[in-house]
Order: sequence, then C-alpha cells, then structure tokens
Amino acid sequence: MFTPNKFNKKFTATLLVLCLALATPAQAEEYNYTFGAGYAPQTLSGGESGTTEPYFVASPGFIISLGRRLGQRVRFRMDYLKATIYSDSSATSIFQFNSEKPFRVSGFSSQRVSAALQYFPLYGRHRINPLIGFGVGIDFWKFQDPQTGITLDTLSDKNVPTKFDAQELVLTTFAGLEVALGSRVALTLEGRADYLSSLGAEFADIVNSSRPRLALSLATRLQVSFGSTTKKEHWNSDKTWSQTAPTLTSRSGRAARDSDGDGVDDDLDKCPSTVVGAIVNSLGCAMDTDGDGVFDGLDDCPQTPPGALGAVDIYGCPIDSDFDGIADFMDACPASPVGAHVDDKGCLIDSDDDGVADGLDDCPQTASGLLVDERGCVDVSLFAQAMILNINYASGSFEVDKKSKLKLKQLALMLKAAPNVHLEIIGYTDNIGAAKVNRTLSEKRARRVRDYLKGLGISTKRMTVRGRGETNFIADNATSKGRQKNRRIEILFQRK
Repeated sequence: MFTPNKFNKKFTATLLVLCLALATPAQAEEYNYTFGAGYAPQTLSGGESGTTEPYFVASPGFIISLGRRLGQRVRFRMDYLKATIYSDSSATSIFQFNSEKPFRVSGFSSQRVSAALQYFPLYGRHRINPLIGFGVGIDFWKFQDPQTGITLDTLSDKNVPTKFDAQELVLTTFAGLEVALGSRVALTLEGRADYLSSLGAEFADIVNSSRPRLALSLATRLQVSFGSTTKKEHWNSDKTWSQTAPTLTSRSGRAARDSDGDGVDDDLDKCPSTVVGAIVNSLGCAMDTDGDGVFDGLDDCPQTPPGALGAVDIYGCPIDSDFDGIADFMDACPASPVGAHVDDKGCLIDSDDDGVADGLDDCPQTASGLLVDERGCVDVSLFAQAMILNINYASGSFEVDKKSKLKLKQLALMLKAAPNVHLEIIGYTDNIGAAKVNRTLSEKRARRVRDYLKGLGISTKRMTVRGRGETNFIADNATSKGRQKNRRIEILFQRK
C-alpha cells in the first residue's frame, strides 16, 4: 500500500528537484533530438469494471520516449509505456497506489506504443516550459489471472469463447511541464490519458461496454537532448569572403579601385556590383557558361545540360524532386515513391507485375495472378474468414457457374502459395423440397467444388466435403432472392 512515509519521501525528492531546476540556467542551445526514460504509474477507468468494485488501482510502470524537433514550439515524439495494473478487492477508489497479491482479482498487462505531436505554448527558452500533446498508438494488452499469469477467456463479437487480449488502436492526450536541469538535461512531469478505441478488439458488445476504456498515468521522465541545430553551412563563396582583394594599379599609376572585388578596376568594370565569388570576364561581368542562371564560381554543376534550364537548385544542379537519381527535366515519372527502383526514364519497375514497385516489394518474385498485400507478399488475409459462393444453380443441378469458377481459380493460386492451408467445403440449400433430398444435393454440390479445385491442382487430402442441406439459413426463404442466397457453398480455411 502507499504509506504516508513513502509519500513524504517522494514529495521531498520532487521538491528538491524543482528547486534545483529553478537554480540552473535554461537551455543555451537548441537540439534536434531528445531521449527520455522514467517512472509512469498507471490506473484504469471507464466502463462498468473500471468504476465499480473491485477497482483497478494505480500500479508501477515505466516509459521510454524519443523526440524529434519540428520547430520552435513543436516536437514529434514516440513513446513506449509498459505496466501491469491489478484490480484490488480491498481498494475504495482507482487512486489507491499499488496492491497486495492476496487482494488481486485480475491483472491488465499492457504494452503501449504511440506517436504524438508535443506543443510548447511559450516561445523561447525558459527554465520551466508547459507542454500539451495528442497522438495515436497501439496497445498490446491482455487480462490475466493475477496468480498464474494465464490469459483469461471471454466472448468474441461472434459470441464464441476467445482469449481476452487484443491489439487495439489508442487515442492519447497529455499535458505537463518540462523543467530544464542544464543545457542538455530536463525533467518532464506529465499527466496522460489513453483512450482504448475498440478498433482491433473484436469482443461481444457486453464485454466492450463493461471493460475499462481509459488508461490514466502520471509520468516523471528524465530527458537528454542531442543533435545540435547550430550546424555550419558551407557555401562556395566562403573562401572568397575570407580573402582580401589584391591592390591593383591603374594605367595612370594611381591605386586602382575595385568596389566589388572581382579583379577589374571600377573604371573598366561594366558590372560594378558583381556577386562575390562569381567568375567574371574582362569587362567585369559574371559568366554563366551553361546558361542555367547560376554564375560560374558559384555553380556546383557548371556543365548542366540546356534542357535543365529553369529546373536547377540554388547551387546550379538539376533538381531531382523524387530522389530517384533521374533529374526532373529527364524524368517521365517525377513523383516516384522514395526507395522504389526506376528505369532510365524515371518510371517504376515492377518485375513480378503485382502492383508493388521493386525496391518497396518484400517479395519481388511473386507468381503472376496472386493477391498481394501492401508489401508485395501473398495476402493471406483471404484465409481469415469463410469464402461464400452464391452459385446460380439450375433447379436440382450441382454444376458450378462461370462466375464462381473464376473465384475458384483465384483461390487455387492462393492455395498453391500457402500449402499449409486446408479447406472444409460445406454445401447448403433452400427449404424447397424434401430435407433428405436437399442434404444429398448439397453434398453433391460441395463435392463438385472439390472436384473443380482438384482439377486446378489442389490435393484432395487438403479438402473435406460436407452437405448440410436446408440448415443455417442466411436469408428469408419466402422470397426468390432469399432462397438464392441460401443455395450456397461455404469454404472454411484452417492452418495445419
């Protein structure tokens, strides 16, 4: 339990740190990156089980953060939080700190990763800076038996038993203070609320409405800054600025004047305001050999092709806006995604013709015709749910129609790429006719689908056939459209 003595010690330590912060200078230099780690006690609220006995009490946790400065007041931040929060039968509210093992009823084990924008309302450098932020993340959590650590069971959204765990989308918001302890070190005190959105948690409605949905935490984090922003820029004209112009003598013997330092006497200089560092001709005018608008001497690419005119950067080099190695003036596809392989015209190369460009394709030799995911690999999500074929059977027929054959051909390709997937092919009918006849007809229809897949190269050892006749209706048999939906084949997938 949280005793007064422990509270006094923690309060005294916090007060000493704050006093130290006020006595130290604010950060003298800005940095691009921050890394922080600290203590983050957490609790749960919301939902029936989060606001009634037994309460989930505040439990120890820790937080790790990595930040990237985007501006004077904005920082992008990645957080990792971990904690196990227990419901305690002896607690009178969610704000009790920690719990003793004999009183623990259940445990919520959580690992949360989030990305957020952090905003500092005060402009400039201060010893104490308030901050606010918001973001999104993923919570990998599970409800456990506190004594054995075994994940508890609950009901899925289909009302069948399932494990009480999920990978769930989280919306997060936070506010606090950042206290400078030196030029690179700061202490962050932050209150945080993470809302479990239910996206990714496929449980029954009664389970979702009762479980806690709000994770509250109070984080104390020590933070170190690195990567100074005061980087020196090197320009072609740097050497020129550091040089002293030579003393020239005019034809009359007097000391010559050269206002722009280009080596041509003002009396002879037709361009007396030449940019420092530019190469000039005998008349004192800047030269631009490749005609790209950047003077020789300041041009890092002095032989730019004529076609690049108007498409060069401040250094006189051709612009390559999509970073594919092909300059924009020669790039037929100037918006290629970064990292993709391109041909000599700057257009994407897709060797296996799956819609994912080489360089971004994790599976660059995918067989033609296979469904792929965004990484270019076989999309096995097809096997995550049953495939339903509403075959347009003639009365008493069990032949597969053309539309369904196309689906089965695609399925066969996918099954060849996933040899560990087995099938259960189940036939159903409407309620027209005798039940025994319908059961036999449904089995014949299922067998016909199996035989068709066999003809496409799928082993019968991977396929089980069942005929269930006029059962498990999914539509109203009182209408022709409803009966058509009930006359169907369902294919269930299982990994073995």
